Amino acid sequence: GAPMTHDALTIRPGSHLSLAGAPARVEETLELTVDDFTWHSHRLSGHPDADWLTVEDDEGTLSLTLWKDRPGLPERGEPGDRNVVCDGTKLRRNEDGTGTYRSLPSGRSGRYAYADYRLGGTLVAFERFDDGAWEPSTGRHIPAFGVQVTGGSS
Repeated sequence: GAPMTHDALTIRPGSHLSLAGAPARVEETLELTVDDFTWHSHRLSGHPDADWLTVEDDEGTLSLTLWKDRPGLPERGEPGDRNVVCDGTKLRRNEDGTGTYRSLPSGRSGRYAYADYRLGGTLVAFERFDDGAWEPSTGRHIPAFGVQVTGGSS
C-alpha cells in the first residue's frame, strides 16, 4: 500500500522523504533560532534539484521551502545590502537577522546570521555560521502536500 505519511514537523536526520515527487534523505538537521522564533533546515542528499528543505511553523501555518546551493551569488552587492543582483535580477532585502544554530545529530552549535531577498516568487538567502563565509542559495516554496515522509531513521 501507500507509505505512511507523517507531518513535516517530524522530519529528522535519517528521514526518507518524497519532495515534490523526488526522493531525498535527510543527512543533517539545523535548528535555527532568531529572537524567539525557531525553525528547521534539513540538509538533503539524493534530490535532483534541492540541497535543503526548510520547515517553518508560524502559529500553525506550515511554510516549506526547497533550497539549492548557489555558490557565486550575488553577482553585484554584498549580503546584507538593501539590493543585490542574482541571475541578472535585482532583488530587494526582505529580512535579515542573527541568532543561533544547533546541528543534529552532531550537537554542534554556534552563531547564525541570515539575509533574505525576494522578487515575486524568486527567493535568495545568504546564511553564515559562526565566522564562516556567506552561503548563498535560491529557494522555492512548495505546498505541504508536496512533502511526504516515506521512512524513518534506519
